[in-house]
Amino acid sequence: MFNTRPKDCNKCGGKNTVKFGLMEDFGIKPYGSGYCYICTECGAYIGTHKGRHEDAMGELGTKTTRNLRQQCHEEFEKHYLTRSSKSAVYYRLSQEMDIP
Repeated sequence: MFNTRPKDCNKCGGKNTVKFGLMEDFGIKPYGSGYCYICTECGAYIGTHKGRHEDAMGELGTKTTRNLRQQCHEEFEKHYLTRSSKSAVYYRLSQEMDIP
């Protein structure tokens, strides 16, 4: 399980280098809640949930990681849009990856 309110960077290993704030204050085009956690050392960041703007949506990611996540979500959406529910596809994926 990841820390939803990180202080340390999972990418560069920086201790207490992660800051929380508005994306636009860090020069990031806002999406989701408009808030993020960003490492002041390496620049890795992650957005936060709408309605729970202090909770990270995952672990911090570099530009490469974020691009790969976006590609995965695009592929994933092809499957749940043609099935009865998104949660059923999430369940199947978790079973195939052997994660809760």
